[in-house]
Amino acid sequence: MKKNMNNDDSEIFYITDPDVSTQLIGDQETVLYQPDTGTEKFLNSTGRFIWERLDGSLSVKDLTVRVCEGFASAPSDQVSKDVTSFLDDLSQQEFISDQKDRVPTSVHKTDYPDMNDAPKSLDISLTGKCNLHCEYCFYAEEMKSRPDLPLEQWQIFFKELGGLSVRDVCLSGGEIFVRPDLWDLIDSVIANRMQYSILTNGTLIAEDTLKYFEKGKRRKRLTSIQVSIDGSCPEVHDKSRGKGSFERAIRALRLLKEAGFPITSRVTVNRYNVDDLDNIAALLIDDIGLGSFGTNDAMPMGAGCSNQSSITLLPDQQVKAMNSLARLAEQYDGRINASAGPPGKVEELPGDGTCKGNR
Repeated sequence: MKKNMNNDDSEIFYITDPDVSTQLIGDQETVLYQPDTGTEKFLNSTGRFIWERLDGSLSVKDLTVRVCEGFASAPSDQVSKDVTSFLDDLSQQEFISDQKDRVPTSVHKTDYPDMNDAPKSLDISLTGKCNLHCEYCFYAEEMKSRPDLPLEQWQIFFKELGGLSVRDVCLSGGEIFVRPDLWDLIDSVIANRMQYSILTNGTLIAEDTLKYFEKGKRRKRLTSIQVSIDGSCPEVHDKSRGKGSFERAIRALRLLKEAGFPITSRVTVNRYNVDDLDNIAALLIDDIGLGSFGTNDAMPMGAGCSNQSSITLLPDQQVKAMNSLARLAEQYDGRINASAGPPGKVEELPGDGTCKGNR
């Protein structure tokens, strides 16, 4: 817990957390981002002036003098109070830390990236390889024979993202847990001041897997793990994903849930599970206790092209899925969502619950 500063703290010295990223917004504003907490803070020109001088070499008295020299618009006692309050706020939100000894360094001049120079987040496929053979996989077989980008190249890329103050990445595959260097990749994301999330089929997650998350900031920087579930039972789920995949995926969800990980799930709606959506919702929300889950639908891409006649929803099944998921979303207070798939195609659902059109 950070302590509150008071008048006796005038000879305490303050230093910025090196994990905090800084971006410019136009000519006047600066935004800080603390990846350990996911907190951002906006600074005006005076705040940025102080921020750039928090290198451990200046006390509150020193900073007050600098502000008075640079922004001589208020009495020094008022400036001192404002500077103290500002530092207290930064400390409470873990953007800075305090120390008793002065660090003999100079003002750090940094060329901060503009917020418009890079996205806040990126989706990254670390591998095209997978331990399953889902009938609608958009990669099909074409990526499995190609070599994955090596760790060293990913580390260079993550360093570039960190230099642009990208805030978080979503890591997926293929199946990312097939990479033996996955934890080194995650550590590189963390070292470059980013949070991360994971998309997985869940079948390679076991008790020992959870132990690896406890090293360093791997658990702290993880925002979510999404496990794909395509049925309420093996007879449905395994039809599209392969024999034995349901039991292993559900085991992973239960392990992660019990250990307190931030988990969610995604259901790919297809011909095998379109009549099982109520049971899937009951399993994921009522039984396992997920806060929410998302959906999409099997598309004629990759393996979905060759399996289109058996996996892709027919028009009447699309309508059925739209109505079922709209009803379930209402039943579960909006805890079922989608940016694609049947729910994203509903234009209007009148009181009788029938679908009138797409958008």
